[in-house]
Amino acid sequence: MKISLSKYTSLNINLRIFTFLLIIIQSCGIRFFDGQGTVLALVILTLSYNGFKYYTQKNVLITLGIFLLLFLIKILNPLSFDINKLIFQLILILEAYVFLLQYKNQYSWKILSDFYDALKIIFLHALLSYLLYLLLPFLYTETQQFGYPYRSFLNIFYVTNDDVPRNIGLLWEPGLLQLMLNLFLFIAIQKDKPIITLFIIVLVIFSTISTTGFLGLAINYLFYIVSNYKTKKQNVFILILLPILFSGSLYFIWDNIADKMGGENTSGLVRYRDFLIGMDLIREKPLFGHGLFESSYLLSKSSIGFIEANIFSNEYLDISGDMGGGYTNGLLAIFCWYGIPLGLLIFYGFYKNKIIYSTGFKRLCFSLILLFTFISEPITYTAFFFLFPFSCFILNSGRNDLNKPINE
Repeated sequence: MKISLSKYTSLNINLRIFTFLLIIIQSCGIRFFDGQGTVLALVILTLSYNGFKYYTQKNVLITLGIFLLLFLIKILNPLSFDINKLIFQLILILEAYVFLLQYKNQYSWKILSDFYDALKIIFLHALLSYLLYLLLPFLYTETQQFGYPYRSFLNIFYVTNDDVPRNIGLLWEPGLLQLMLNLFLFIAIQKDKPIITLFIIVLVIFSTISTTGFLGLAINYLFYIVSNYKTKKQNVFILILLPILFSGSLYFIWDNIADKMGGENTSGLVRYRDFLIGMDLIREKPLFGHGLFESSYLLSKSSIGFIEANIFSNEYLDISGDMGGGYTNGLLAIFCWYGIPLGLLIFYGFYKNKIIYSTGFKRLCFSLILLFTFISEPITYTAFFFLFPFSCFILNSGRNDLNKPINE
């Protein structure tokens, strides 16, 4: 009987970890086929069947309230209304909600442990993928997935198709891989993993060659020093000394950041464009927002063309087109979609999430790693994002002890 119970417990744990991984892939992963998001949502809801056990009348009323609020926002914005997009948004909300309900009561402290294990899979795949590329680059051939150019081996391992290929793992671009790796590094530091493990994670983050990844590393660097300056003085001393010894590399990183934030037609200008567009949309409808919108909605506004014309050259616009790359500022997008009051409430819940149970400095570092990424990644409409604000009121209070043995 004990063996059967042990197997059942192990299966439940593995299913939760696998489902967490699917949520990450659905939200940030390479798109392999049309309708991938919907198919994965149905799979995730099926695997989260334990969550439906806790789907009480109160939870039904809460989700219905969220659905009605989003529907009202859409009704107030007929020009951006898209019934298919609204339905998919509601499915993602239900998906995140039911998945979190699995951790209610007896599982509430285990969610961070499962998150860590899901991120470990992302990390190991990215490590193997880039090692294979460095050792056997001829195995990787050029390919495209829904317009995104990559180099791939067996359609399992991917790097970008740039002059200097960057690591993306299974995620659609390096900026998203660095997010998962920096979150993995943050939890590994909190979990007190060996310094060699942390060093390998840092190397894989460097393989993304992501400006935002370097910012995330800086936050984790500070987090490690503050967390360990009393107990691991030698490690902290070495880490403080490293920036001095490798000042040339730091100059290169700073130059890369400066290039992203300046220079004609760089990704920094795209971010500046999206900042201006976001502020313009928020000023236009500050209370209830515009609802979820596509690029076609933005192109219908004359102010958008004016902003782009003042930032980009005509040659660039001729090549990339108007709103090239779409709107990417996920941070401001929350306020554009839902308005300032609801946007502030969402980010309050995001900051107070119960996935990371800590206060003060730790919570701030964790939030900043995500927020810096949101500035350039449009993932704040995904189930992965909704896990954080929803956990604020779904999960019970209680310390997330990563080293606590699992006895279900």
